[in-house]
Amino acid sequence: MRSGTVAKRYLALDQAMILGALGNELGHDSIRRAFVTPQIERALRPLMAMEEFNVPASPWAAR
Repeated sequence: MRSGTVAKRYLALDQAMILGALGNELGHDSIRRAFVTPQIERALRPLMAMEEFNVPASPWAAR
């Protein structure tokens, strides 16, 4: 940014996430079906239940 030089490369992570989300929606949840099996879900569900998020509740959230 500081040099004013135009980069010849760019990081495409954001574009990949957007295209993945669009493809998943248009493919009727095809990405989840391709990668998530009942065994994986059983293994991950307890770990995800332990996760704590420190995000304050939105004043607009349904209560």
